[in-house]
Amino acid sequence: MNYRHAFHAGNHADVLKHLLLVHLFEALQRKDKGFLFVDTHAGRGQYPIDPANPGGEWHEGIGRVLARRAEAPEGLQHYLDLVVAAGGGDGARLAAYPGSPSLAASLLRPQDRAVFCELQRVEAKALTTELTGVRNAQVREGDGYAALKALLPPPERRALVLVDPPRPPSSRRWSGSPRVRSRCGIPSRKARPHSGSWRRCAAVACAASGCWNCASTRTTRMSA
Repeated sequence: MNYRHAFHAGNHADVLKHLLLVHLFEALQRKDKGFLFVDTHAGRGQYPIDPANPGGEWHEGIGRVLARRAEAPEGLQHYLDLVVAAGGGDGARLAAYPGSPSLAASLLRPQDRAVFCELQRVEAKALTTELTGVRNAQVREGDGYAALKALLPPPERRALVLVDPPRPPSSRRWSGSPRVRSRCGIPSRKARPHSGSWRRCAAVACAASGCWNCASTRTTRMSA
């Protein structure tokens, strides 16, 4: 795998993905009942940003957004507040860009839970260190796809699943979609949904690298 997450952190794809993630959390938290959040490919909690490095993709992503933060619409403000609070810096420049686990952990209520899956041992250890003290968050070292079968449906009967696998830039398609649909109990596009299927609990936000050709977030299945 030659995908360098640290190099891509904070790019336009991350901005779109994490903005959607924050809004999904807000939608689910309109109800008092807790829910489970699962990140199948969590990575580490934060990624350092070097303003002197002209090659980082964050320049064209979160860098451009923060440069015009005063003009940002209301729908962006909560996301930007979370990024600045987690990333340090002076508000206009960040010391680090927070990954999905860091943002999600900051949004958890006492009744919510989070499980972060990461296959790479070094990344999993870094994330475990990052989330020390977050009592309702768990880091699992292993295959995130395999973990979904055991985690879904959750006792809360409400869940949000983020699927963001690291894919090489040359990859044009994401082959994991059928696996995710199977793990989550989502009928195939050819299959006809039936009343017994678990349809009300999971939201799957697909943000695979190969899906960003249109620079948009594809939400496979969402229900608050």
